[in-house]
Amino acid sequence: MALFFFLTGFPFNQEVLYYNIYLGHFPIGELRLTAELAPDSLQDLDSVYYFSATLKSNFPFKINDSLFSITRMKDWATLKSYKRVQEGRYQKEIEFQFKEGRIEYTDGKVFPCVSPPKDLLTLWYYFRSSSEEKETALHIDKKNYQVKIISRKASMISTPLGSFLSRHLVPKTFPRTLLGDVYISEDSLRLPLIIKTNLLLGMVKAVIKAREVR
Repeated sequence: MALFFFLTGFPFNQEVLYYNIYLGHFPIGELRLTAELAPDSLQDLDSVYYFSATLKSNFPFKINDSLFSITRMKDWATLKSYKRVQEGRYQKEIEFQFKEGRIEYTDGKVFPCVSPPKDLLTLWYYFRSSSEEKETALHIDKKNYQVKIISRKASMISTPLGSFLSRHLVPKTFPRTLLGDVYISEDSLRLPLIIKTNLLLGMVKAVIKAREVR
């Protein structure tokens, strides 16, 4: 189902989504999401996508966060994950690779993982595969989680890109952690229209404003 969605819903080499970031009702920055088909050298194994996210803000302090994932599409496994956080004086850099049955960090830490894991960025894109309620494995900051994705009632959402019928998807985690939630368009592209995520300054909301296909 997931692979079928990407073959039929993403008939391009690269998609870039642009968002305005809000803290409450106040615009504070921008988010850019990119999905790109990996070079042909990786296609011999499985269909692979590169996902990246860049979030920048100067209010109330400088924020420059980056996420990068290499994701295998047949099972949505994050093969490699990199995260750099720069939020005011707080800075962190973290990277891991998934090898069947385990997650290996560049600092030498190793974690068992029975199910193919998703990092947060891959989870955002996984939301686009279906509006059905489902469960999956998540790995963030050296912790394993089980995630149940709850599908709420569809509603109309207005954005700078236009108005869309959307589905509200809410992730529930065990152990419990705060992930935020996503509103996905109920059309063939299944665009993430609104993404709520937690930063050092609190919960922020990203609202889509533009889309480019290359």
